[in-house]
Amino acid sequence: MVISLMSLGGFGLNKNGRRSIMIGRTIGNYKIIDKIGEGGMGVVYLAEHIKLGRRFAVKCLAPELTIDPKFRERFEQEGKNQARLEHQNIVQVTDAIEQDGRFFLVMEYVDGQELDNIIQTKGKIPEKEALAIFKDVLKGLNFAHSKGVIHRDIKPPNILVDKNGRVRIMDFGIAILAGEKRLTATGRNIGSPWYMSPEQIKKPGEVDHRSDVYSAGIVLYEMLTGNVPFGGEATFEIQNQHVHFPVPDPIQKNPQISKPLAQIVLKALEKNPDDRFSGCGEFLRYIEEYEKGEEINCPYCNAENRFPFGKLLNEVKCKRCGRRLEKGKNKWIWAIAGMLMLLSVVAYTVLKEKDNSLTEKTALIITTEPTGADVVLKNDNVKRKSPLKLSLQYGKYEIIIKKDGYYEEKKEIQLEKGKEKELNIHLKKTEVPEQKGIVINTIPQHADIFINNQHYGKSRLELSLQTGEYEIRITKDCYYEEKTKIRIEKQGKGTFDIPLKPIPVTKDDSAEKLQRARDFVENAYQQANYLCQDLKEISPTQKLLEMSKKYSPNLTDNYKKQIEDLELSIEKGLSNYRDVFNKLKEIDNAIVNESFEKYKQKGKVSSKIYEQVRNHFNQYVQTRENFQRWRDDLKNVCCDSTS
Repeated sequence: MVISLMSLGGFGLNKNGRRSIMIGRTIGNYKIIDKIGEGGMGVVYLAEHIKLGRRFAVKCLAPELTIDPKFRERFEQEGKNQARLEHQNIVQVTDAIEQDGRFFLVMEYVDGQELDNIIQTKGKIPEKEALAIFKDVLKGLNFAHSKGVIHRDIKPPNILVDKNGRVRIMDFGIAILAGEKRLTATGRNIGSPWYMSPEQIKKPGEVDHRSDVYSAGIVLYEMLTGNVPFGGEATFEIQNQHVHFPVPDPIQKNPQISKPLAQIVLKALEKNPDDRFSGCGEFLRYIEEYEKGEEINCPYCNAENRFPFGKLLNEVKCKRCGRRLEKGKNKWIWAIAGMLMLLSVVAYTVLKEKDNSLTEKTALIITTEPTGADVVLKNDNVKRKSPLKLSLQYGKYEIIIKKDGYYEEKKEIQLEKGKEKELNIHLKKTEVPEQKGIVINTIPQHADIFINNQHYGKSRLELSLQTGEYEIRITKDCYYEEKTKIRIEKQGKGTFDIPLKPIPVTKDDSAEKLQRARDFVENAYQQANYLCQDLKEISPTQKLLEMSKKYSPNLTDNYKKQIEDLELSIEKGLSNYRDVFNKLKEIDNAIVNESFEKYKQKGKVSSKIYEQVRNHFNQYVQTRENFQRWRDDLKNVCCDSTS
């Protein structure tokens, strides 16, 4: 999606130096002009709209991602989800196309370069430039999180900077399209190991928006230092460092980074999500507060220094001479302040001598933690910023203190004649509701899901919601409407399976019977595919378990837990597989056979998997379930690379 010499990929040439066969083809209303780039998720082409003449970027998704039978469902859902992400810092997805068995995402064309290329060219990006780019990244992520969408793969190649310096994030939803399961030993990782959060490595199905906070922190770390904090030759080695090793202080790699900024970066990279920023909005506020800062001159060498904000640091050292500068104790500032106060006293004395009727005033000093809060006296409604010093007539005052991200404070004070009063207010952060990634699945699928009377899409639905209780309503033709309540808790389950009850049909209603049979047949293959994914994960996870026993014993329990979870998932999958067969058994045999044949004609699965599922149904009708045999059969078929 980037026009630059580094990413053009040979101007339409493939790896063998031949021109790509896609050049000149028409996808929907878009004519492919040139190849822009290629990555693990697919190939990106420059295209032109046939009627409008406008240029777009068209991503052809990698075939290995789309062979999954449930991919089409996710593709349609994600097309709708991404259409909601209209923000100046997010690459807009304008269309989703399926053509000739291939899947394409149409996006706005951005004439610029990837942040990855900028880092490679410049090495360490100057602080001012890095923070300008990064603030736009946080704005885009914060908007997406507000819509319940988690990126899951934030990294410099997914961040574009156009010729005007405008930043955009791309590839929202690609991680979801590729599926929730991460096969760590088969090259199908969702997320890049250098930027993955610890929880994304340990429990990828349970990440929330704070995983993006961690990945964004890695990006800022890399921009400021020129390197990611953790490296290595093997994915396993990098992931192990993310989970168990402390993040190296960025100042060690770039001494020009100020300590307050380094602390902001390290806070974003805490292992425990609860210790990070609550979201990208809070992350952004810290960056903006840091940029405001307090600039003071060193009283020893006259060098300018930025004073830290809030509680991140109580004191700093001069960057030039290394001497300590304590907040509020700079002698030059106090000297100037003293002179001003002296002049004020002299002026006040002169005025008082000229007009003895002048009303006496007293001083009110207001400080807040953090600084920069709006201070309003109810009497005059003038907005001021803390810290400040006011000269007021003695009497009673009501003071209102406001700051974004903090609860409003109201104070009543009494100023007495001739007595200076100090008011120090510690503001309390507003509580940000926890969010959790969940999956709502129905049996059968493709049902419409309404959450608190708002339509969110069709099942199988993957989204992120704040913790709390929700009313779920599910509708599907030929099935009773289902209403239920779910409670989302931080440590609770993340997947909700909701079975639907079919509406009884009359003998003459053969069309509805046929539709129902087709739904059940498709669901049988979906369940078989879920089982295939779990069965293929077992072997590489067992290998990782053996490796961890030898090289990293502290990871052994994690892999044991992964294997236990896989076994439970397989057991549940086989039960769901059996339940679908049970429903198919209640329908006329002729209609069931017709439904199987129709599904075969669609060509969604290989002939081996098609025959295996049909054989399992016939076995069930004759001899009931045989879970172990079904498991062995599916494992043999799914793990056969030729199937």
